[in-house]
Amino acid sequence: MLAVVKQMTGYLGICGHTELFGAAKLGDEARIDISTRLTSETTISLVCEGGSVPKESVPRLIALHEPGRFQFTNLMKTYAFDDMNIAFGDSADDSTFKPIIVY
Repeated sequence: MLAVVKQMTGYLGICGHTELFGAAKLGDEARIDISTRLTSETTISLVCEGGSVPKESVPRLIALHEPGRFQFTNLMKTYAFDDMNIAFGDSADDSTFKPIIVY
């Protein structure tokens, strides 16, 4: 997930705003270029679990997805039920952002 945060903040334009949804492991840290973020007046919001309002955030995410600005499908990977341990491992080493177990 840390690589995603670095990439996400690196793509922000002037006055850009990004939101990180979800929960990180305790102790996870992310490095960002504070000077660039300050001079470009960007906003980074951290939303933990139920902190978002789905009636507002879901339509915004869909609006970004439709023109190809938010490719959430690239963040997910499906695993067979028997591959659950592989899915957990991929999530732990950040090779998969959102593992989905199919059974």
